[in-house]
Amino acid sequence: MAKKKYHLTETEMLEQFRVSFENAKKQTEIATILDEFGYSAEVIAEGEVLLATARTAYDTNQKEGDETSRAYKNYAKVKEQLEKIYVLDRKKAKVIFANDPNAYQELGLSGEVPRSHINWLEAVRKFYTGLSASPEMQAKVKKLKITPEGITQSLELLAQVNASRAEFMKELGESQLSRQQKDQALAAIELWMREFYAIAKIALDDKVKLLKAMKG
Repeated sequence: MAKKKYHLTETEMLEQFRVSFENAKKQTEIATILDEFGYSAEVIAEGEVLLATARTAYDTNQKEGDETSRAYKNYAKVKEQLEKIYVLDRKKAKVIFANDPNAYQELGLSGEVPRSHINWLEAVRKFYTGLSASPEMQAKVKKLKITPEGITQSLELLAQVNASRAEFMKELGESQLSRQQKDQALAAIELWMREFYAIAKIALDDKVKLLKAMKG
C-alpha cells in the first residue's frame, strides 16, 4: 500500500527553506559544489531575500488574523449583550402596546425580529429611539422595568455594536490583504526553491548524505 504524500505546513516549509540556506552556506563541501552549478553565495543571498520576505508576510498575516479574531469576539460579545436586552424589551413592549397600533408602528413591533445584520440594527435603533423620543411611551413601559436609563444604555450599546463591527470589518480587510501578500511571497520562494532543489539534486547526485543534510 502506497504511503500518502505528506504536505508541509507553511511554517514547516519556511523552516525547511531556512535550514537549506544555512547548510548550503555553512557546509563548505555543499557550498563549493553548488557554486559550480550556478548557486554562488550571491545567488543564495537572493533566495534568502525571498525567504525573509515570505517569513515577514507570514508573520504579518498571523498577526492580522489574531487581531481580526479579537475584533470579532468583541463585536459578537457586545451584539449578544444588546440582543438579549432587545428581545426581552420588545416582548414587554408588544404586551404593553398590544392595543395601540400607532405605537406598534413607531416601535417596529410587527412581525419577527429581522435576521440580517443591517435590518436588525435598524429595528433596534427604531425601537429605542422611538421610546427615547416619547415620554408617554416611556411612562407606559416603565411598569415592566424598561426605564429611561435602560433605554439610554441600550442606545449606547447600539453605538458600541456599530463601532465594534466597523473595527472588525477593518481588521478583516487588513487580514485578507495580508493573506494575499503572504500567498504571493510564499509562491515566489516556493518557485525559487523548487529550481534550487532540482539543481541541488543533480549537483549532489552522488552525495546523498549531503543532499539530505541540506534539506534538513
